[in-house]
Amino acid sequence: MNSHILSFLRVAAVAAVALVVASAAKAQSLYLVSKNQHFVQSGLNTVVADATGPFTFNASAPTSGSTLTIPGGASFSLVYYAPEDNYRVTRSFATKAALDAAFPAGTYTFAGAGRPTVTVAITADLYPPAPQVVGGTWNAGGTLLLAPSVATTINFNAFPGYATAGVGGTVYAEVSPYLGLPSPQVFSRAVAGLDLTVSALPLSSFAIPSGKLQNNSVFFGGIEYNTFTTLDPTSVPGSVVAVFFGTAVTYNVVAVSSGTGGNPPVITKQPADQSAAFGSSTTFTIAATTGAGGGLGPFFDWHFNGNYISTDGSNPKYSMASNGSLTVKNLAGSDAGNYAVQVSNAGGIVPSNVAVLTVTGLPAKPAIATAPQSQTLGVGQSATLSVAASGGSTNTYQWNKDGAAIVGATSSTLALTSVQASAAGSYTVTVSNESGVVTSNAAIIAVSTGPGLTTQPLSQDVAATTRVTLTVVASGSGVTYQWKKNGAAIAGATSATYVIASAQTSDMGFYSCTVTSGSSSTESATATVTVTGGAAARPVNISTRALVTTAEPLTAGFVLSASKTLLIRASGPALVQFGVPGTLADPKLEVIPLGGSTAVASNNDWGAVTNLAALNAAVAANGAFPFPAGSKDAAVLVTLPAGGYTARITGADGGSGIALVEVYDTDPLSSSGQLVNLSARATVGTGASNLATGFVVSGVAPRQVLIRAIGPALTAFGVAGALADPQLTVIPAGASYSVATNDNWGGVAALKAAFTATGAFPLDDSSKDAVVLLRLPPGGYTAVVAGVGSTTGTAIVEVYDLGP
Repeated sequence: MNSHILSFLRVAAVAAVALVVASAAKAQSLYLVSKNQHFVQSGLNTVVADATGPFTFNASAPTSGSTLTIPGGASFSLVYYAPEDNYRVTRSFATKAALDAAFPAGTYTFAGAGRPTVTVAITADLYPPAPQVVGGTWNAGGTLLLAPSVATTINFNAFPGYATAGVGGTVYAEVSPYLGLPSPQVFSRAVAGLDLTVSALPLSSFAIPSGKLQNNSVFFGGIEYNTFTTLDPTSVPGSVVAVFFGTAVTYNVVAVSSGTGGNPPVITKQPADQSAAFGSSTTFTIAATTGAGGGLGPFFDWHFNGNYISTDGSNPKYSMASNGSLTVKNLAGSDAGNYAVQVSNAGGIVPSNVAVLTVTGLPAKPAIATAPQSQTLGVGQSATLSVAASGGSTNTYQWNKDGAAIVGATSSTLALTSVQASAAGSYTVTVSNESGVVTSNAAIIAVSTGPGLTTQPLSQDVAATTRVTLTVVASGSGVTYQWKKNGAAIAGATSATYVIASAQTSDMGFYSCTVTSGSSSTESATATVTVTGGAAARPVNISTRALVTTAEPLTAGFVLSASKTLLIRASGPALVQFGVPGTLADPKLEVIPLGGSTAVASNNDWGAVTNLAALNAAVAANGAFPFPAGSKDAAVLVTLPAGGYTARITGADGGSGIALVEVYDTDPLSSSGQLVNLSARATVGTGASNLATGFVVSGVAPRQVLIRAIGPALTAFGVAGALADPQLTVIPAGASYSVATNDNWGGVAALKAAFTATGAFPLDDSSKDAVVLLRLPPGGYTAVVAGVGSTTGTAIVEVYDLGP
């Protein structure tokens, strides 16, 4: 006789999988936040929490590289889950109160490099009530006794109605198997964007025909009631965004013609915690007896993090021996967690202890060693983008164009063949393995009607008198070339190669080439040439322009390696003469030591300072623009000891507007000490309200500079409203071109080393913060921070001097 238990498959988390499959025809993707309750019914009026995983939180997204930020600011990286073919995070709790405390009502945000930002709102915890089975006879072992020779109807109660809290609800019920009779599924109504079967009537009972339950067999039953509180197919075109609450109740059915079904089983050996290596297998051992009069069995149903594990051969990950021992194969990081088994016979069901699996030897989290490079292509040309990443042979790749995954582009290279105008865009590659996800810097592919450039000039840092060769390779016929330095044409530099025979400090600068074919031209990338061996150089001036609000002042931090005399200014009204709109009408300046709260220098209106003559002399000597007489701009000339400081700009009248803070080192270049780093925090707006930080490298030698635009990483420090995806661009003073740009920093090893060298706090490899490491010739520069997609929020820009 068939006596094996087949478990209730439609627990809440698995129901979410069914939604993904069902919606594939209409919806490109499903972003889901779900909170689920799991119960066991063991008597007519007894429903208790399921010991194998009673209360769970699940969130899933269709794309790699996704993170979930929950109310309160904590973030989780979503890990690939093969059975659902999506990326998810799962957490289990012993009580509903603990679940709701960890994942409260509020706004949940899915984000990722090159991914749409998707928000899911939970306004209340709307769990359906735990339903109960009414019918048959419940024995002392907690099993429902049914006579197989009699047609039986199982009734359900404790249902208040369908979809009372949202636009859709579902109920599943089954007792499986009984000779192939399909389990009923009832959906309360159709849902936009999902292919759902519609039933006008709610499911309130479940009929089992006579002769379907084999005598002395044990069956596993279950009821599930699910509610969607939000379904928003407009948040991301072609996608569905949902909040899902589920309650599942399972129970045992014993087919007996008479009697009580005997006593429940006895577990004689509990499963033990396991630790095994990545890629290997491990076995959880269980031993049990049927108990006196327990009949056939015992039978075993394993669960992982509260979800049923199929051991019938349909999932190659798991196999179960006849004695109930479970083997988990080809271990991955996602297999780590809690395992438990329900042991049952005709007398009842007994849950085991929970055993924890730890997976060791996981591959290193991937890091980008070589990112794909930007190229300019002519129509019809071909090129290959490539990435090199650490992490090992388990790395997987997904190429993206303008933030959308490219179907089938899953190797370390991407071939672009016979390109057309539509191929132009921003290309990134997401590298994943069991330990994490990282997305490369963007490679910009430009498609020009003019000649294509398959080789761009490369930046070079050389010793004095070294020969420097800059080269472009272009396609097309009748191609002509014109090299430029710092935006100005170089006389006679009209070949594909430009040579500096013996580089001197005067040759430092930014070089590009205009390539022309017929009436069309293409501009190459800008290459930086720096020459070592000159006299000392150092940053002598830093400045930041940003939006000042009542909630978010402009704060510029700087560090002095020795005592310095500084000119510090806060410009608001004076910016009007430069065409800046919406300036701060009355800025107030305070200079505060790092970690302190009391200003060591302050000013409201600059004309009221006691050392006005010395201040005006410092303005003239350092090339700062003069303030209009009687203006409400602020300034101080102050000598400060070595240490860290913050220049804080607010509206003296409580107003808001754009302001500029400037810090000038007035000491001679030969003096000891220097400004070693700058950081500025402010609200990043759009256009003129972008966060712009300027700095000047003085002298005749180059300096290596680390520049960071921090947005998402601020949430770990409790900053609300952080800029979700900053983009950083570095522009030479007065130039119309940029010398560096970055969107996502990509976990690059060289950047990590620079963080360590400067003492900058580390960043998560997959964060959307932006970073560049540059060697720059003397001159002025502006680092501009903007939100990708014109987004706004709080950000910090940091400039670190790494020395010669």
